[in-house]
Amino acid sequence: MSEMTEMTEMNEMTEMTEMTEMNEMTEMTEMTEIINKSESKIMFDNQFVSEDDIFMILDGDNIKKNVHFSKWKFGVMKLKINSIENSNFENKQKNKRHYHYVFTVDCSGSMSDRCNDNRTKMDHIIHTLINMIVYFAENIHLNVSITVFAFDDILYQIVENIVVNKENLEELIEKVKQIRPKGLTNIEKALVNAKEYILKYCHDHVVDAGNSTYESATREKIIVTHIFMTDGDANIGNNVPDELKKIIDIGHVDDVSISNVFIGFGVDHNAYLLKCLSSENNNAYYFVDALEKAGLVYGEILHSVIFKVLENATISVNNGYIYDWKKNMWDTKITIGDLVGDTNKLFHVLSDNPADFTCLIQSNYCGSGDYFEFTIQSNLGLEGSEGSVSFEDLTKYKYRQKTQELLFEVNEYNFSRFNKNTNNNAFNFTRGFKMDMSIEVKDETKEIQQNLKVKMKTLLDEMKNYIKTIGDIGDIGDIGDIGDIGDIGDIRDIGDIRDTSEDIKFMKLLCDDIYICLQTFNTNYGAMFSCSRQTSQGAQRCYSATQTPYIGRNNTFDDDNCDDNDDFCLNTPLKLKRSNNIRIDGLGVNDISKLFLEEVDNIPYFSKNICADDYQVSDQIDNPYSTSSILSLMRSCSTNVDEF
Repeated sequence: MSEMTEMTEMNEMTEMTEMTEMNEMTEMTEMTEIINKSESKIMFDNQFVSEDDIFMILDGDNIKKNVHFSKWKFGVMKLKINSIENSNFENKQKNKRHYHYVFTVDCSGSMSDRCNDNRTKMDHIIHTLINMIVYFAENIHLNVSITVFAFDDILYQIVENIVVNKENLEELIEKVKQIRPKGLTNIEKALVNAKEYILKYCHDHVVDAGNSTYESATREKIIVTHIFMTDGDANIGNNVPDELKKIIDIGHVDDVSISNVFIGFGVDHNAYLLKCLSSENNNAYYFVDALEKAGLVYGEILHSVIFKVLENATISVNNGYIYDWKKNMWDTKITIGDLVGDTNKLFHVLSDNPADFTCLIQSNYCGSGDYFEFTIQSNLGLEGSEGSVSFEDLTKYKYRQKTQELLFEVNEYNFSRFNKNTNNNAFNFTRGFKMDMSIEVKDETKEIQQNLKVKMKTLLDEMKNYIKTIGDIGDIGDIGDIGDIGDIGDIRDIGDIRDTSEDIKFMKLLCDDIYICLQTFNTNYGAMFSCSRQTSQGAQRCYSATQTPYIGRNNTFDDDNCDDNDDFCLNTPLKLKRSNNIRIDGLGVNDISKLFLEEVDNIPYFSKNICADDYQVSDQIDNPYSTSSILSLMRSCSTNVDEF
């Protein structure tokens, strides 16, 4: 009897072990389906890195500057994340997530300013919020609840922890419509309130939920996303960025993923403050240049949360380095944060042994927290192997690398300039982007300014000339928004049309990055535009700021008489003065033929108009980093603009 019992127990243990192993194998198979194996690959350029190129390497805790890699190869790692909305893995996990969105909406007096379409900023924000709520109600399987706060110098609770469905949709819409602009702007009070609310929410729904039901197999992973939006700056309460940043540090909460998204509307918001608040990995900063396009930004944010499949991801490489755009350094391991379904990601790499170069992606699945890893192996030299490749022409990616490095330099200069002018005085932080920047600068600073302008202009010219060679398109000024295949010129091989169109679109985005930074360089708006373009290019976002401020012809910036309205909402051009006596004339990027920069410092390179080439900035969201699911959600949050 004892032997029978022992045999039975052994058989049961064996069966349980086999079932566990099978479940683990099944789960791992399902998890690896997240990565598209055929489209995720490593490519290396057919030329060695130029001897003139120098790099900054992070070796452990030591930074090595001016490193040459003349015998190394530049490469690209492409990572394709599958759309898993209908996959078995997603169906298995989706009931384990609950999304809670906390909206903190600026309703200070400036939100009553009117935009180009004669609607107020508040009108646009309310309309966008309503579109988001409608989307949640129409997709009830997402399991979304929302809380809405409005703030000026007082806090208003509009909606508290309501699960969105079709039955309460109209009630929620009516509540949101009650938000009215008034009062001053107390950002400190709004952030303190958001933190206290999120901690209470987590305590009520996680800590106090430790009962048998909560601990069952249907236990939910709670994803809390705090979306903070403002069009201005703090004019009451604490306004020191580093001190405000401490407020939002909630720390780790088991079974809860918490992130903050900070959105600045128009050029009157404090870009330095929002950039500081978003500096942690789980936070993000978006700059909305035109209020009419706010829905596009919200749609992209929603997509990054709803379709997130992996979190806290890192990439480690063997036999080389990988580029970290946030630090402008090459390292053996970088943190890339969350990975979202139906997205394509690019990472730049260097190796002196491309055939043995590997990338290891390590992460956790955001629903279950299970460990995930995936290795991409270079197939160079593996003849006969499936997917074997040879060296390729990666010219466009090398231009992207140059663009990212220069964007980092320009952005660092713009923000360091802001820091110097504020002199670390708390009261000056609120005026950092509105103050008169036409101060006397040291010769060394002027040399940096001139050097950066030369770099931007030179790189822009190089990339424009390269675009001309792609499809024999003639004048780069004719490109503008690339939509129709017919816009790209006389391409004789119909099989190359799609690839050529994508290459031009890719390069055009890089040109836009540099051009917009050049146009706004050394102005009161330079930091927010360079930050937006650098972040959108580095993080590979769909939306990026394109509409630079309207600037009055032959006028200079006068801080005492400056209208505090959103520059993008004015029908009358603003006035602007630059610190080194460059005058900007024109009517914005979409009428760029009328814009030129005139240098009066007797610098030979700038003795002529540096932007008088009829360059047109693209104004489309269908860029190289967009996918069908992202565009669909962005449009969902932007629909029916003419009906409100």
